[in-house]
Amino acid sequence: MSIFFPNKETEKSTQRRQLESLIDEMDNKDLTIMTATAKGIQEAKSGKRTKI
Repeated sequence: MSIFFPNKETEKSTQRRQLESLIDEMDNKDLTIMTATAKGIQEAKSGKRTKI
């Protein structure tokens, strides 16, 4: 077993799998909104401004 390349895949939470399922059904406009929203959440948490 390697520390850098573990044999086991990282398990995804049910919530993450549900979100990915919804994202799979979105078009490019929807994905633009989701990307901006995710970046806004990161900014709010870190207090730093990110480029879009």
